[in-house]
Amino acid sequence: MTTIRREDIELLAPAGDWDCMRAAVANGADAIFFGVEKFNARARANNFRMDELPEIMSFLHSYGVKGFLTFNILVFEDELRDAKELIETCMDAGVDAVIVQDLGLVKMIREISPDFPIHGSTQMTITSPEAVEFTKPFDMERVVLGRENNLKQIRKIGEQVKLPMEVFVHGAICVSYSGQCLTSEMWGGRSANRGECAQACRLPYDMMVDGEHKPMGDVTYLLSPKDLAAIDIVPELIEAGVTSFKIEGRMKQPEYVANVVSKYRKAIDDYFDGQWAGPSKEEVRELEQSFSRGFTHGFLKGTNNKQLVDGTFPKSRGVYVGRVEQVLRDGVVCKIEAPLKRGDGIGFDAGDPTQKEEGGRIYDLRRKGVKLEGEAQEGWIIDIIPGRNDVNLRRVKVGDRIWKTSDPALDKRMRATFETEKPYRVFPVHVKAEGRVGEPLRTWWTDVQKGSVVQVDSELLLEEAKKRPMDEALLEEQFGRLGGTVYQLEKLDVSLEGDLIVPMRELNAIRRQAVEQLAGERPKPPVYTKHEADLFADAYTNRKAIPYGGGQLTALCRSLEQVKAAVKTPVAMIYVDFEFIKQFPEAIGVCREAGKPVALVTPRIHMPLENGYHRNILKLKPDAVLVRNTGALNFYLQAKAEWEQQRAAMSMGAGKGEASGQGSKAVTGLDDSTSTVEAGNARGSTMAQEAGNDINASTPISADNGGSNGLAASDKGTGSRGASNTSAEHNLHVRVNDEGHNASKDHSDPIDGIATTSIGAWREQEHEASGGILGTNDVPDAFPLLIGDFSLNVANHKAVELFVEAGLDSITPSYDLNIQQMVDMLGYADTSKLEIVIHQHLPMFHTEHCVYCTFLSEGTDYTNCGRPCEEHRVSLRDRIGMSHPVRVDEGCRNTVYNAIEQSGAEYLKHFLDLGVGSYRVEFLEETSEQVQEVIDLYARALRGEISGTQVWRQLKATNQLGVTRGQLVK
Repeated sequence: MTTIRREDIELLAPAGDWDCMRAAVANGADAIFFGVEKFNARARANNFRMDELPEIMSFLHSYGVKGFLTFNILVFEDELRDAKELIETCMDAGVDAVIVQDLGLVKMIREISPDFPIHGSTQMTITSPEAVEFTKPFDMERVVLGRENNLKQIRKIGEQVKLPMEVFVHGAICVSYSGQCLTSEMWGGRSANRGECAQACRLPYDMMVDGEHKPMGDVTYLLSPKDLAAIDIVPELIEAGVTSFKIEGRMKQPEYVANVVSKYRKAIDDYFDGQWAGPSKEEVRELEQSFSRGFTHGFLKGTNNKQLVDGTFPKSRGVYVGRVEQVLRDGVVCKIEAPLKRGDGIGFDAGDPTQKEEGGRIYDLRRKGVKLEGEAQEGWIIDIIPGRNDVNLRRVKVGDRIWKTSDPALDKRMRATFETEKPYRVFPVHVKAEGRVGEPLRTWWTDVQKGSVVQVDSELLLEEAKKRPMDEALLEEQFGRLGGTVYQLEKLDVSLEGDLIVPMRELNAIRRQAVEQLAGERPKPPVYTKHEADLFADAYTNRKAIPYGGGQLTALCRSLEQVKAAVKTPVAMIYVDFEFIKQFPEAIGVCREAGKPVALVTPRIHMPLENGYHRNILKLKPDAVLVRNTGALNFYLQAKAEWEQQRAAMSMGAGKGEASGQGSKAVTGLDDSTSTVEAGNARGSTMAQEAGNDINASTPISADNGGSNGLAASDKGTGSRGASNTSAEHNLHVRVNDEGHNASKDHSDPIDGIATTSIGAWREQEHEASGGILGTNDVPDAFPLLIGDFSLNVANHKAVELFVEAGLDSITPSYDLNIQQMVDMLGYADTSKLEIVIHQHLPMFHTEHCVYCTFLSEGTDYTNCGRPCEEHRVSLRDRIGMSHPVRVDEGCRNTVYNAIEQSGAEYLKHFLDLGVGSYRVEFLEETSEQVQEVIDLYARALRGEISGTQVWRQLKATNQLGVTRGQLVK
């Protein structure tokens, strides 16, 4: 068992300005994360200027503190040059690491420097060992795990991947998975993936159940979580393998930073000093006072939907004091549950979120009719007298809750820690002194923490002492006068031959010079390797416009009825995105019978022990898998590498041209007589052998087996991506037999394990399949195509290139792109590898928090909620009356979809001209008739029979709620 040392644990603090940075350093932070004026996820914070970076890093390094720059947003195509400039400035200034979301930016950084440290942001949605493994080829120094990981999962990830793990331990919780929230983007063009979160989760919503309003009393903030506070489980976090304790709060005040950092510093030190007793009641109250919506462990102790959200308020409350027992002429009576004193701020909570609350400062306190001069203690019954004109007591009622909203004395105490001329911390120095008559006094000064050593000798030579010779005590006194510096003398070794003396001014000069030289060594920045990099060397320039009739349409369906309707249309492929995997086989059967290629859709999130879900997807032998996260992608890439090895071994064993035991010949481009393996994947060491190897596939199947485009008016045979247009070959090669139907076995019968109704069962049953991921009994003729969805957050051509190199066959661009940003990216990316979602209900929130369990059940999670999601349909009605559907997935995670459909039909011609040949329409609650009508409109537009504007007008005319252009025009 590895021994955990104090120096292995990092306390990481936020800083939105200089005062916050000083507060963090003064109160014991080991590292600071901060942003500059752009390219960070807190665009509304004060932030720092790029030209301040050298000063910032010099300040931090002088105190032995690391500085990490937040670059945790998506980077658009026209920003890549500015991004490169900022990265190079960071390297020159000695920034210790950048915290990155965009994998395209990761690719760019590695082109510039092989050793500049990168931290994978929580915005990367890294929640499983496989997701961490996906980052390994990019040599990331560490990853920030999702807030949704619990302690057991954190331990498992750490044990499996052997990479430092950063975990949030305190502060605000995003209800949506970081990197997967599009609500602000949809409603206001202020994307959370661009650092401009509008906090839509903190707004009130009405709960609609099966179309009817469910009265909830004063519970209206259904998506507003409490704040995370893990200070009482610090030992569990350390023992689970957390190496960096991250405090949220770059938009908070410096007093908050000082308070929270000091509390966690003490907790960590107490653990390693063997003095752990947990935080005191007073310490917890002080944390609540700085900022609190109520505290929770979040998901660290497991999912408990009842404890995550209070629902009655969305903002900081402070410390709960008690309830109003009597309203007086000049105040109220309360039995207080927390100390109060004059000058404290208080607020009265009547339990009605729609009404303005009363509040103000305490002017006086009385106990038993006697005015109190000091602090009233917990348990006392007192009269609370607010300042004149602060509170309208006529609006205060018996039973109202009282909150202590501010504590000026606490704020003053916190400010005193960093508003000082004294050094914020000091470091031990070891000094060695040697001398003999006729030579200088030689001294060596060692900065123990930094490891640097300087030598300073006296200018005058040592003489023989006549009266009072120099001794160790004298040197200790003179060399120990380090007040006002960041050093303190910890150890002194003296070796003097004989009775020696040197003028006192010489000793003082030695000390001053030594301190100056050591201080000069301390802030020296690290030196990184830097290469000249051409940002657009990997840009794709060989694109050709797609003519009308040359594009293809695919459809994503979320019900069996929609699938049955879609197979009757000229779509080239059907994506099946059902809530439960047990529903997949019937949908696949419908598609197989109709001769339609079918893709199965993964959940947005991949947690430890959930690979069984993906194994069962492979058992169903789909033509493609729509992959929504890097953890699942890593799993499928490993599976593909294993499949390639098995097929190669079978081909060698069976001999040239033999069927290798498969019952039907598959037309997949895998010709047994020419089964060429081409190296094309950059997964490197994370895959078995070379996971990047790609089977040479060169036999596309047209939609009607006759070479015409995939949108012919008559729906014949099977569709394929780019089957008839070599300028836009998307390599969607579909297994078909001689009759034109898919050659996979009949999947209408249940498959072992598919009847499972919750991904929780996969977590319980997960194990490594014998013989590897695929097993050895039923090696398919073709491995499904891997298509990356919008949730991979691809926003620039470098991200496109990275995922193609990783092994994706096709990619869906991020929904954060407006039309101009999309066009910019298409100008540099290989558009033959892209599929654009042209019609959809935008998925806004994606949450581990389940509103079904929280508000329709007595349970706390999937094990005891009774699964109301199988009996009811919930939507959240906003302030303007729009009801946004809430759907669950196999992992009991919720997605809140926008009520209004979004269409990009007006931009189809732009996309075709730029070489995009594949377009997806996505359905949510549409009827069979609506599915066919929508597909027909877009199919006609792609054939050039009607314009995109006509599609838009028709959709708007026939849709009760209308249609929106959404983020495309933000």
